[in-house]
Amino acid sequence: MSAPDWLSYVAAASGIAGAVMGGISVRRTVLFKAQDLRLVIRKTDADIREAFANLPDLFEKARRSRAAVFAMTGRSGAMQAWLRDIDADRAALPALQATLQAAPDDYRSLTAAGLEDKLVELHRLGSKVKQLVEKYQASLAADDREREQLQADRRARQP
Repeated sequence: MSAPDWLSYVAAASGIAGAVMGGISVRRTVLFKAQDLRLVIRKTDADIREAFANLPDLFEKARRSRAAVFAMTGRSGAMQAWLRDIDADRAALPALQATLQAAPDDYRSLTAAGLEDKLVELHRLGSKVKQLVEKYQASLAADDREREQLQADRRARQP
């Protein structure tokens, strides 16, 4: 066997081995990407479930806080409008929670496209929940600022 023939066989075997290894690497990369997507989905799912669990307490805390501030300022008309708004948000919460279905076997049966769809769905739901949380946290912050202002006004009026 001459040297050029021997080199062509080695090159062919190396090419085949490289193609096999490349295929294995692509498959492993796809599996790792799917695992990463599942992890992100599971974390997002857990965050949304925690936010849902905390929202009723946040609603109640915001309602009590706003009632105390409105009682100090005597704005009962504004209180009624605000109570209608919080009641509407409370009433919408169960429907919003119903869109979060139980996680199917940690999402292992979903394809890559299914994982992407689920991630987008959870992102939309998470955005809605985040808006509610931010709305009532902002309400609590506004109430705190108003309390501070009322206290400063009272101190300024005292001789």
